[in-house]
Amino acid sequence: MFLSAFWLGFTMSTCEKESTNSTTDPIGEWILTGIFLSDAKDTPCGWQVNDHREITLKIKKDAKGAIIISGQSVINSYGGKVESLVYNDTDKKGKIKITNLYTTEIAGPKELMQCEERYYQMLQTAEEYTIDENGNLLLGLLKKPNSNPRDGGTYLIFKK
Repeated sequence: MFLSAFWLGFTMSTCEKESTNSTTDPIGEWILTGIFLSDAKDTPCGWQVNDHREITLKIKKDAKGAIIISGQSVINSYGGKVESLVYNDTDKKGKIKITNLYTTEIAGPKELMQCEERYYQMLQTAEEYTIDENGNLLLGLLKKPNSNPRDGGTYLIFKK
C-alpha cells in the first residue's frame, strides 16, 4: 500500500514538472504555421505563395549554456543568438531578444525571397513570446492589454 501511494505521488509530481515546463518554455523545435498581422491570420508566405518548404525554428542551449536559434526558411538556413529570454508568470508572456541573425546566401524566386525577408524581419523585431492554450509558440509583438480591439499584435505562430 505504501509503495503504491509513493509511486502515485512520484508520478504526479513528475507530470506536474513536465506540464509546467512545457507551457512556458520555448526551447525546442517548431514549424511556422502562420503569421498574425494585427487583426487577421496569414499563411507563412502570404496567400499568393502556396508551394514552399516548411519554415522551421529550433531554440536550444549550446555547450556553454547560451541560448541560440537555428532553422530553415523557404530557401536559406539561418541562425542567431537569443540575448534575453525571461518569462513572467503574472502576464503569461516572456521577453525575448534575437540578435546576430545570419543566413546562407542562396537566391530564389522573388516571391520566396520576399517571404523569407518578412520572416527574418519579424524574428529580429520580436520582443515577446507566449505558449498559447493549444501549445503554439507565439513570437513577435503580442497584443497589449489596453490596445485597440483591431490591434492584436504582429507575431509568428509556430507548432511543435
